[in-house]
Amino acid sequence: MKNTQLHPSIPQLERDIERMDQHILDLTAHIETLENLLMKMIEQKAYTPDLLTSIDYVMLKRNASSAAVLQLPLFLIRIQKDYQFSGIIPTLAHFHSELLTTLSIDEKEQENYPIEISTQLIHEKLKSGVFDVGEKILNNQ
Repeated sequence: MKNTQLHPSIPQLERDIERMDQHILDLTAHIETLENLLMKMIEQKAYTPDLLTSIDYVMLKRNASSAAVLQLPLFLIRIQKDYQFSGIIPTLAHFHSELLTTLSIDEKEQENYPIEISTQLIHEKLKSGVFDVGEKILNNQ
């Protein structure tokens, strides 16, 4: 008798665990984004308008899921590889459009996200030395 009572609850427990895992991933992504934004604020020692176009701020504002946060580095890697293997350099506008699509921002909302978000992201990645194609994108307007 006990055995039949346990079986129906196992799938429910598995679903609950998956839901909790996703929630933990989302919270972890939000915490990491908050840390990045806080570090920028501390480093700048003051509020600046640049924070409003920070990719971290955009993700926080959108309440981005962990999946969306993880898509950002994959997007940048894809752009870098496309350049390395085929020489394709997207325009800044095309890069921005693809970035917003990667972040799951629908076309109607995209006008609320200025191109400065992409410009600032590219500058950040250029400073860290991980996005060589960035300079070419900035020059390909």
